[in-house]
Amino acid sequence: MRNMSTLSPTEIKILRQLREGREALSSIKDKLGLSAQQISRTLSSLREKEFVVVERKGIAKTIWISDMKHAQLLRAILIQYNHMRLETILSMSSLEILLSMSFSSGMTREEIASSSQKSQRTVATVLSRLREFGMLITDRPGVYRISPRFIPFAEFAMEFQRQSNQRAVTSLYPDGVIRWQKNRIVLIESKIPDERGGFRSTSFSVFHKYATTMILTRHWYMNLPDNRKPRLEEVILHTMLLKPFDARESRLFLELLRKTANEIDMKNLTRLAAEYGTSQNLSEITHDLARWRKAPHSAVSLRDSRKVKVTGGKA
Repeated sequence: MRNMSTLSPTEIKILRQLREGREALSSIKDKLGLSAQQISRTLSSLREKEFVVVERKGIAKTIWISDMKHAQLLRAILIQYNHMRLETILSMSSLEILLSMSFSSGMTREEIASSSQKSQRTVATVLSRLREFGMLITDRPGVYRISPRFIPFAEFAMEFQRQSNQRAVTSLYPDGVIRWQKNRIVLIESKIPDERGGFRSTSFSVFHKYATTMILTRHWYMNLPDNRKPRLEEVILHTMLLKPFDARESRLFLELLRKTANEIDMKNLTRLAAEYGTSQNLSEITHDLARWRKAPHSAVSLRDSRKVKVTGGKA
């Protein structure tokens, strides 16, 4: 899935010029000293990301910041924090690292690098820069969080990512509904029965691999970072993200757990549950899993169970 949730320094410069209202394109071009090619390319990007509206009258163009939520959150930042070097703080890797930190009350450098998929060196550079601006707090050595004074930056980063995710999903699955998301990782539901653009089947869509039969009228997909198929533990947690279940879904989910209890890597399941924010839901099924794991004959081995196909799929 193409990443559309970054901003370039030039994009921020243009948006900074628009923070107080409408402005003629020719005026922005002259003030910023941009070439016709630069401003055309940048404007096209900002329109695609729904930050700006362009009105044309004859040969003249007027631009203003759109009413989209993420655009208005950024406009508020551009007004309130105009004294700061926002072209540095909000562009490229800095924005992506801010986004990763927005979901947590405290992260280590290693956790930030893993979440943002940036190198340790890049993370160290950005963290140093953000600390210079007073944007970070370290409650414990080596653990960073965004200062409450700069929460608007986190709110903007999260809303911008949500908008970007929705645009990317819609381009691949026009009827796609986002059921869960964190950073650029998205779990979607669609009636389209095929994998597209890095999205892999998961949840109820792959229960047939574990001898749990069902007729599909919907399909579920997730774009895992390394573009691989989800493992058993991930299938379980992706399904839990879809709660609340109806009676049929609940029965199928419990059947999956019973049949695969002895195949589940509990350590990996617990670790992933913390990453997905489903640790509390996981605690609700650990008792049943422990009981089924103690009775090996009650759980069907995956080696003997991968033989039932999903029926239907286009209802």
